[in-house]
Amino acid sequence: MSAEENLKQQLAQLPDMTILYLNSDTGNYYKAMLATMDFMTNTLGYGGVYISSTRPVSDIKLQMEASGIPTHNIQFVDSVVYLVGGKIEEESNVAYVESPSMLETIMLKLDWQLKQVNTQEKFVFFDSVNGLTVYNEEKLLMEFIHVFSNNMRLKDIYTILISVKEQTPAPVDSILRLNCDDTIEVWTDEKDRTGPGSISANRIGQGYGAGAGSRSHDSFSGETPVEDVLDEEELEPVEDPSYPGGEGRWQ
Repeated sequence: MSAEENLKQQLAQLPDMTILYLNSDTGNYYKAMLATMDFMTNTLGYGGVYISSTRPVSDIKLQMEASGIPTHNIQFVDSVVYLVGGKIEEESNVAYVESPSMLETIMLKLDWQLKQVNTQEKFVFFDSVNGLTVYNEEKLLMEFIHVFSNNMRLKDIYTILISVKEQTPAPVDSILRLNCDDTIEVWTDEKDRTGPGSISANRIGQGYGAGAGSRSHDSFSGETPVEDVLDEEELEPVEDPSYPGGEGRWQ
């Protein structure tokens, strides 16, 4: 089984409208991104929004097109090109943010771009959480992840947050695992280095969104009370979120 098929097999087991934490090592980061985007567009037929805080969108679009990933029904949010002084291309499906530190603006641009997607089922791919750590304080980033993931959950948007494990601080990793419905880890398979793309993907954990009231292909109807998924009034943040696996992050 190829690396891409391995990851897609894991993705195929997830419920509809999952909030997914895709945790990849550095060497397989772009393979994981392209395989996931191929699954979302070519396999599921979803349109969606791709948010980039890592590379200019022009480069990402070239990679997708070279890999057979259609971009005509993907809206993009680019928070990199202004920062590096790149050329701003006036494209109907690209919105620009001046810096990855402008988290509120990213959310506003995302909301607008989602309205431009003309498929019934939609996705959001956030590339990448570790890219945001360079420009944002840790506590602020954790608050953003909490708000972002729950905003997408309440809108029934299939959401993927990808991050490079070597570049993701432990508290940020913990809040991702807690706030996302599922986690898939992608890493180089030490037992099989037969060629490029020799990777393994493993669905390893579930956050609070994947319990009794979680979404599934069979049971989720959109009528689950919000309080069954998350009761904001019952959650109190603690100042030190350094709990392994996110356990105890909220009390």
